[in-house]
Amino acid sequence: MRRRVLVTGGGRGLGAAIVRTLAAGGFDVDFTFRSAREESEALVAELILAHPEAATTAHHVDLADKGSIEIFAEIVERETWFGFVHNAGQPYDALAAMMAQDKAEAAMQVNFWSFTRLAKAALRGMIRARSGRIVAIGSVSALQGNAGNAAYAPTKGALIAY
Repeated sequence: MRRRVLVTGGGRGLGAAIVRTLAAGGFDVDFTFRSAREESEALVAELILAHPEAATTAHHVDLADKGSIEIFAEIVERETWFGFVHNAGQPYDALAAMMAQDKAEAAMQVNFWSFTRLAKAALRGMIRARSGRIVAIGSVSALQGNAGNAAYAPTKGALIAY
């Protein structure tokens, strides 16, 4: 039985590199994307050619939308996962005095709350299988804030604290 890993934000950039590496390592990979539809479709096609024995599936999920996360989490709960990599991230750079509450909350939703909900959903199968891995991609900003990181740094700091 092949091991399966879920990656958030896997359509491009670092997430796509993670997806490629997992597929090359013999894992079946599901990944989410929000706006990178064309890149995600191309990545799936690429991996089907490169690793025909592996299953690669892209899921359009907006991690800023609690309703979308809940629907997707219910799907995740019904599956058995070996791993979950939370790579998705939403930047929001602002000085504390200029920070907009709604934008800061949206960054926290994507960077932290979506992780906690999907980790909970994936963890149930891992517990049943008595095996699994969860990785959350943080940021150095969580450890040493920079000017303009009043909203973003705490979202990544929450991952570390979790």
